[in-house]
Amino acid sequence: MHHLTDVYTSLGVFAGLILIKVTGYQIIDPIAAIMVALLIFKAAWDLTVKAFGPLLDASLDSDSVKLIASILDEYQDVFLEYHELRTRKAGRECYIDLHMVLHPQVSIQEAHDLCDAIEARIESAISFSHVLIHVEPADISYETEGQEA
Repeated sequence: MHHLTDVYTSLGVFAGLILIKVTGYQIIDPIAAIMVALLIFKAAWDLTVKAFGPLLDASLDSDSVKLIASILDEYQDVFLEYHELRTRKAGRECYIDLHMVLHPQVSIQEAHDLCDAIEARIESAISFSHVLIHVEPADISYETEGQEA
């Protein structure tokens, strides 16, 4: 990017000099200088964002979130719902957590095995990921809503 910026600024200066020579308008010089300066500022901004991006926490990209949702959909017949899906990326590490609502009749062992399976599936699909699932039993209103329908 640094070398490309050098090429563009040199071309901008060269084009400005040619336009001044051809047209005789001296105003082209400061306009070309401003355009070259803006290009340098944009390149500096892009380099700064690229350099600091991995140091700051950010959400995973939308493709990764869709992948996580599709993996959860593979298990949708085992749990009632999931919510509060949160993702963040810090360096190369990806952190994923969510809340999963299960039937109150599901045993602790079954819930544990389900969470292990989902966590392993997500961790194999997304490199350097760490998954945390918070299990919640369905409340009474959830159970009665399903019976009314």
